[in-house]
Amino acid sequence: AVRIGRIGRAEARRMLGDTLVGRMLRTARGGALPEEGVIDAIVGLAALAADHPEIAEFDLNPIIIGRGRTVAVDALAVLA
Repeated sequence: AVRIGRIGRAEARRMLGDTLVGRMLRTARGGALPEEGVIDAIVGLAALAADHPEIAEFDLNPIIIGRGRTVAVDALAVLA
């Protein structure tokens, strides 16, 4: 899912719902994996990108989703 500019939590939730990961979060372990940390990450990254147009791309891999926290284990920001 791709959006340009700042986004709010509702838009981030829609974005997540448009992806395979979003569908996996809803079905894995009976929907027990939380989406909120991922939504927070999407909103935060969109704000960071809007504040710093010199950032051309982000790569977060892997992201570990657990109860109470979401962690990007490795991150790369490519500057334009």
